[in-house]
Amino acid sequence: AATIAVVKKSEKNEPVDEPVQNNTTAVVAKPKPSVISSVDNAPSAAGVLAGRTVENIETIYFSSDSLQFTLYDNGEVDGDTVSVIVNGKMIMEKQGLSTKAISKKIYVPRGTDDELQIVMFAETLGSIPPNTGLLIVQDGNVRHEVRFSGDLKKNAGITLRRRQQE
Repeated sequence: AATIAVVKKSEKNEPVDEPVQNNTTAVVAKPKPSVISSVDNAPSAAGVLAGRTVENIETIYFSSDSLQFTLYDNGEVDGDTVSVIVNGKMIMEKQGLSTKAISKKIYVPRGTDDELQIVMFAETLGSIPPNTGLLIVQDGNVRHEVRFSGDLKKNAGITLRRRQQE
């Protein structure tokens, strides 16, 4: 007969050592937070984008090998939720927008992606449609601010192109 280990979690949703059959103890390591080192490692979002148009609202030129994305609600905080998709890969999923910054850094080594397509996907519209937000793209010392808007039929798109070295 096989021994089945049952893992129980505490009120803080952390694994707890719990005796199981045959007086053994199931020990479960705490999962480490995932870090996306590049866009290629992010989960695919193709199914999420189906059925919505993407309206390109801005083109930004970048030169760094890493970009910091920071999200805020644009205007009144009303419960907007957004996902950020880069080149078809989900990098920020179902983020509630507020006055508190939500940040994610991605690495874009030279020669890998000289053009990135960012899609701001409205998950919810909040209490005051449409879904609106502010995306700040930090490219080294250069800061780009993009105000975006979307709904359940249309996504906001931003194109990032690597500035060619001279």
